[in-house]
Amino acid sequence: MSADLRAEVLAPAIRGLLARPLVQRRTEPELFRAIAVSRARLGRWFEDNLGWRLQVDLPGGFARLHKRAAVLDPTRGLRRPRGAHRPFDGFRYQLLALACAHLLRRPLITMGDLADVLARAMGSDAAFVSFDATRHGHRLAFVDVLVWLRDQGAVECTAGEMEGFSAAERGDAVLRANTTILPQLLSSDTPPSRIREELGTRAAEAEDWIARLAAEPRYDVVADDPQGAERGLRVQWARHQVLRRLLDDPVLELDALRPAVREYLQSPAGRDKVLDVVAEAGLSCERHGQVWLAIDPTGESSDGPPLFSRRPSVVHQVAGILLSVLVSEGTDGVREPASRSVESLEAALEDRMRRHPSWARGARKAGAAATCAEALVLLESFGLVECDADVVHPRPAAARFSFERERDG
Repeated sequence: MSADLRAEVLAPAIRGLLARPLVQRRTEPELFRAIAVSRARLGRWFEDNLGWRLQVDLPGGFARLHKRAAVLDPTRGLRRPRGAHRPFDGFRYQLLALACAHLLRRPLITMGDLADVLARAMGSDAAFVSFDATRHGHRLAFVDVLVWLRDQGAVECTAGEMEGFSAAERGDAVLRANTTILPQLLSSDTPPSRIREELGTRAAEAEDWIARLAAEPRYDVVADDPQGAERGLRVQWARHQVLRRLLDDPVLELDALRPAVREYLQSPAGRDKVLDVVAEAGLSCERHGQVWLAIDPTGESSDGPPLFSRRPSVVHQVAGILLSVLVSEGTDGVREPASRSVESLEAALEDRMRRHPSWARGARKAGAAATCAEALVLLESFGLVECDADVVHPRPAAARFSFERERDG
């Protein structure tokens, strides 16, 4: 197979897996077929360039790319599958973990029986918030978890309706768990059961659990002391760090990289390798001073909504307004980021709401302060700002975005 043909076949599959690390034959037959046909090459590509494991289960009809983040990002957790798609809270994560554990042991069960099991388990352990299926908010959380599992293909509703359980405690449905997909939802080198044994009496401390689940033992030596590690391992680790940030994060900023990683990216060999890998994925690379971005003109590789779209929500529009305050354009046309207080940003938003009352209806419902806070969380998740107490610092990548000036009248 020629290099051009290989790129034509592999690139769409790479972009599809970057966007959706769990691909199922029943929902995306064409993408799954492309992954299955090239599974050996794809597996080597992801392992060599990012240190990610690709599992393709032909009988089970799914492909799972086990992504590992270069840096843990609390803004990129699970989101509720219904309503405004707000992030999962701690209560939902607890329900999810316990529901998965029980469904592996008892794959066929009703929602009511599963709720009873979770209530007993969470009520008997002080580490959990008690679950009470008679409370509407708890039922909503329970349904959010099961609908999310259904969307992943890990649970199937064979009778009844999942959503009905949130409206009335008497609502029920029969669930069948896919015990092949369920264990693939968690990407960790260390099984949770082993972590519990290692932590012992400290097993309830969330920070310890997160650190153990996120650990990658093969990088322990080089991550602790890059300069003291063997050169081959150091280069591999640096390459994986750079490409994980470039292909899986909104932006890559040189000043956010560790010295050994930055040194790799700035070397001719490292830079050329990174550019080649980005091109193999069918992406283009933009460099703006200290900022690198991998651009996908098709939008296929994004695992979340774009920062700005043709039909942005009020929060996305407010994010644009805040960026226009945080980044000003000088007389020479150079855009310069400047830190601003949260109070000044709220004032700018309130001023815009006064001058455009019809537009402001959506923002006014929540209030300028709440809408401003939500927009800042959005900007922070894209690596465009850094919030420090009551001050917002725009990152260099923020200068890349430009906005149409307001028209008089």
